[in-house]
Amino acid sequence: MRIVLLAMLTLLAIKPAFADNSIDSSFYATWRLMNSTEKAQFSAGYLHGWKDAASVLDIAIEYVKENPKEALGSLEKLKKVYDMSNLKPDLAVKTLEAFYSDSDNQRAPLSKAMSAARFAARANQTP
Repeated sequence: MRIVLLAMLTLLAIKPAFADNSIDSSFYATWRLMNSTEKAQFSAGYLHGWKDAASVLDIAIEYVKENPKEALGSLEKLKKVYDMSNLKPDLAVKTLEAFYSDSDNQRAPLSKAMSAARFAARANQTP
């Protein structure tokens, strides 16, 4: 079940919110394939992601207050840190499993594990 959750979170990280309501951009097709337990796990993970995003925004807000002239450049750098466009769910799951199989990483937050997955995706890119 956790694999489904991680795969779904990765999928959502890859595909941004949509401006239209067409069926092609809807999450409904995926949602309806999940059972109640999977929906609960997915929702819990998604809410966790929103909390992480809020924490990052708090840091960005504080930085902009202290360094208003550098705000745009800093936000552009931050966006690059969160770019997961090359990370596919199957590679994310494989990388997360490997990351958390190391006992030194088992207390690490998901954001650190996902960063490892992002780096793995870049390493697996063909030029």
